[in-house]
Amino acid sequence: CLGAILFACVAGIAHAEDIAPLTGKEVVLRSRPNLAKFYPYGASASHTQGAASVICVVSEKGELTDCAVQSEAPAGQGFGDAVKKAASRIRLEPQAKDGTSTAGRKFLFEMTFVLPRG
Repeated sequence: CLGAILFACVAGIAHAEDIAPLTGKEVVLRSRPNLAKFYPYGASASHTQGAASVICVVSEKGELTDCAVQSEAPAGQGFGDAVKKAASRIRLEPQAKDGTSTAGRKFLFEMTFVLPRG
């Protein structure tokens, strides 16, 4: 274990680019992996903190597919790939809390990687 502290934010789901995404509070996660396992080794070894976000499509089974990195800071440290890997392990319930289907919708997943102080 890296002893890293990670924050994950489910930012939202949307049918199309012009529709505001659902908030993380509106989505039900069926499963989520231990996010500390995804801290990029090189970034951890160099004591680099960072963040990244990906946009994925929710499958009929609640899997996040076709994920593409939307942002990564700092670039080139592996945070974007780490968030893609983490997203591939997340599963959503087939319906959002408001009862609408999540299948086929876009989903924004963000993670911030923070090393412990000391």
